[in-house]
Amino acid sequence: MLTRDEIDARFDGHELNEEQRLRIECIRHVAKDLAMCINDLCPDGRNKSVAFLRLEDVVMRANKAIAESGNLRQF
Repeated sequence: MLTRDEIDARFDGHELNEEQRLRIECIRHVAKDLAMCINDLCPDGRNKSVAFLRLEDVVMRANKAIAESGNLRQF
């Protein structure tokens, strides 16, 4: 069972600093480029839809990791 603090940590918003914003922007830019490649090169269908779904999940998880971290390093 989760504690109240654990629930708060998972679902409260995280205020981002400038370095975190830049890292998230980089992730989004690269993901958008990959999405364009998938859209242009893959035939329409279930697998293409799943590829987009998983890419969205990757971006969400990466952004969450960045938001929950402090300043790790400059890139």
